Amino acid sequence: MGALLVGMLSRLVSRFGPGRSTALLTLGAVGLSVAVSLPLMWLTLGGFYGRGVLLSALVPAVTAPWLFLAFCRLVTQLQVAQEELRRLSITDELMQIANRRHFMEMGSSEMARVRRYGGIFSLAVLDLDGFKALNDQFGHAAGDAMLREVGDALRGATRTPDLIARLGGEEFVVLLPFTDTDGALESGERLRRKVAGIAMLWEGGQTIRITASVGVATWDPSVERLEELLRQADHAMYAAKRGGRNRVSGERALPGGEWPSAEKLVAAR
Repeated sequence: MGALLVGMLSRLVSRFGPGRSTALLTLGAVGLSVAVSLPLMWLTLGGFYGRGVLLSALVPAVTAPWLFLAFCRLVTQLQVAQEELRRLSITDELMQIANRRHFMEMGSSEMARVRRYGGIFSLAVLDLDGFKALNDQFGHAAGDAMLREVGDALRGATRTPDLIARLGGEEFVVLLPFTDTDGALESGERLRRKVAGIAMLWEGGQTIRITASVGVATWDPSVERLEELLRQADHAMYAAKRGGRNRVSGERALPGGEWPSAEKLVAAR
């Protein structure tokens, strides 16, 4: 019952605004108070008394606006808290990018969209090269700082509709709507270069650098689940690792079954 009342009052505020809603509810409270008080006066006192009628109207007229304004403030605080809880539930706390759960939700929605309306999308999976060695040499604080640097670099290399997410550890994925294989390879190369361009100053004036291996995969109607496409991009990423790291590989094979880097794909066109 309380949730229903909160919902009704919230919709009232959304439709009319706080000021008009307060006036409407105050008038309603005055009317209800008078409507209840008059029969009670008649039954208990045998008639109507001006002072009683005045009080029945004056009390709600004074108290209702304050109570409603306090309610509006409480609802606003609850909405802010709910939005913050939702943000925390879909965000990687360290890097302030999407987490795996949010990526799976948005990626599944994107797949449903292209299945229903047509279109295409791709994934780019990135894994940082030598990140464990960085942690071992400089410590976990340096590793966390580097992850934040990587998050900033990825944000600077993506478009507005793209979604960057941390899959776990030092592995990331970028959802690339409206992007075919060639576009995904170009995006992957842009991501790789941004990461390779990081030069993080650390204690003692040391400069720490990092690179990433990137694998891309493009959706086609034979792919039924997002996990399958993610696995394809993951395989391409490991092909980039095997090919020497700090490079981009796609799911399209060159003659002979070799996994291509972005440079080899361009040369093969």
